[in-house]
Amino acid sequence: MGACLEPPTNGWIVTELLSGKTLTEWLHGCKERRKERLIPLPPLEDRLKKGLEIALAMKYLHEQTPKVVHRDLKPSNIFLDDGMHVRVADFGHARFLLNEEQALTGETGTFVYMAPEVIRFEPYNEKCDVYSFGVILNELITGQPPYIETSFGPSKIALEVGEGRLRPTLPGNDDQLQELINLIQQSWNGEATCRPSFSIITSSLLEIQKKIVGRNYIPI
Repeated sequence: MGACLEPPTNGWIVTELLSGKTLTEWLHGCKERRKERLIPLPPLEDRLKKGLEIALAMKYLHEQTPKVVHRDLKPSNIFLDDGMHVRVADFGHARFLLNEEQALTGETGTFVYMAPEVIRFEPYNEKCDVYSFGVILNELITGQPPYIETSFGPSKIALEVGEGRLRPTLPGNDDQLQELINLIQQSWNGEATCRPSFSIITSSLLEIQKKIVGRNYIPI
């Protein structure tokens, strides 16, 4: 990454070229929300890898000083490079968190992935990204866009999520996925303080991945 400034008005940012797909396109085969699948669901191992790489990227952002809060984490803002590795992008809504308190306010992001405290215009911190990640991780595991089984529009989804009455449909009963389901539910907990950090999430996903796939995965 590089930058060039030409005061007082011009500035340029040079970033890595990402000519591949977004996570949405990789998972669903299209950019639009659809009930029917257009492509076969990628193997569970690959979906777990994508979840882990997203968590590692967010762990890096949240461990900066000051912390970087993305505030609009969603599959269409996650790109894949030529090696099919995750790149979290679109920092147009991102903010620095200058202390450890809930210092940010204002509704920003995308309703389907937005944390309830953000929807309610309450102060919030980096745990809003953890909520968004929980929704994304569930989407990776189920292969279904969140709330696609309902007839709700974005405003209705926001109302129900903000009131604590709605979360995406979890995977069906599967003992193999139970630890993963628990992690998803912890990540989208209505109480932000009860959500795990991305440090805990990455450690948990590494252990879950080892149990499900049978070997360790070391991201490049």
